[in-house]
Amino acid sequence: MFDFILLQYLFNLTLYIVGVIIIFSFINKIFKFIKKFKYVQNFTLYQKVLIYHMDRAYAIIYKDRLLIWSVEATKVSEPDFAKITKDYVELVIKMLGPMLYKEMMYLYGNDDTLLFTVVEYFNDKYENDEIRDASIENLQDEKD
Repeated sequence: MFDFILLQYLFNLTLYIVGVIIIFSFINKIFKFIKKFKYVQNFTLYQKVLIYHMDRAYAIIYKDRLLIWSVEATKVSEPDFAKITKDYVELVIKMLGPMLYKEMMYLYGNDDTLLFTVVEYFNDKYENDEIRDASIENLQDEKD
């Protein structure tokens, strides 16, 4: 008789614990959904913050490393460009800080996607370099 009551108590306790675990996992899924929804809802704000930091990093890298190439109207060699790109990405990450960088990684899904976005932004800014284009035009005008 005592064994039956103890087994029944253990069974009820097990059901209670399983129920609590199920409820907490359900609540956790709800919180994750709300978190994702807030990131999607505020995507433009996060994008503005990221673009702000990428622009500031580009201005620093451009002034220190790319301006001389632009004024001379020459292209940066591939190894130099790879090093400059790496330095740019590291500067963006440093400027974002650890907390904002983690949020951006969460927003973009993973580290690779975020870094791809940063590198593509840098490449686009470099390809549309107005100083280099103006220098090339001035050289062509001087030849004519």
